[in-house]
This record gives sequence, C-alpha cells and structure tokens, in this order.
Amino acid sequence: LAVAYGSHPDHSQNLQADIRRGYSEMQEITHAIDGLAKYCGGTVSVCVRDVRGAFDFAYNADAVISSASTIKVPILVEALRQARDGEIDLESLFQITRQRKCDGSGVLTHLHDGIEVTFRDLLTLMIIVSDNTATNLVIDTVGLEKVNKTLDSFGLTKTRLQRKMYDW
Repeated sequence: LAVAYGSHPDHSQNLQADIRRGYSEMQEITHAIDGLAKYCGGTVSVCVRDVRGAFDFAYNADAVISSASTIKVPILVEALRQARDGEIDLESLFQITRQRKCDGSGVLTHLHDGIEVTFRDLLTLMIIVSDNTATNLVIDTVGLEKVNKTLDSFGLTKTRLQRKMYDW
C-alpha cells in the first residue's frame, strides 16, 4: 500500500485514513440497505463497481434474483453484435399480428394488427418503452442461447435469459 501512495509517511497515514473512512461509509450504506430491505420485503441484492476500479461494493451479491426487464440490455447487445457481423439486417420488416402480441409493457400490443416495423424499431421499442412484444420478436430472431453466450463472454455466467416475456 505504501508503494501506491509513495514511501512518504504522510502518504501512508492518508491512505490508512481513507481506508477507515471508506469502511465506515460502506457500513453506513449496508445499514441503510438493510433497513430498506426489511421495509420493502423480498430479496435485495446490490452490486456497485467504481468505474475507475477504486472499489467494489456488494450486498447479498450471491442471491439469485429475477432480472426482469434488465435482461433486455444483453438481448440488445447480442442483436447489435449480430447486426455488426452481418447476421441480421436492422431494416428487415416484421409484421405484428395478434398472435405475436403479448401482455405486459409496451405499445405494439395496442397498435393495429398487421402493422410492419423494422428490426431497428423492435430494438428501440424494447429498450425505450420495455416493449414485451418487441422483446419476444428480438429473442426469436437472435436466439436465446446466443444471448446467454454473450452474457458468458462478459463473465456474467449467473445471469441467464431463461424464457421469453409473458410466456406462461
């Protein structure tokens, strides 16, 4: 640690003070999360990484949590990878029929049957309004297993796309 701050004694003391202050702040955050978790119920898990690499904070990091609509981000990543690699054309058209619509969030389910949208439109709707119909069409196109392989490539081996939206 002295190497990181240099060999000057003041630097070592500053580092030790920073570590104590950081530990105290993490205890305060953990206590606050405990209170919120008890108040809200359910399972709470929080992970934070300082983008400068200075520290990581984890609260109940090993809990298995349903990803809900956050899984749409890795779906988007895989779709854009396939578009970049020429496997998918962002301008290809999809007809939205009654049979393709699903419950939950989004706007496609409220539009007239037979409307055509591009794959790019599906991606946009999936992300900006969390459209479940758009998400399911994207999953059908890119493939569930390919999304999971993308998650693996980022080291997210415990994050899985297990099914389509509202498929029960």
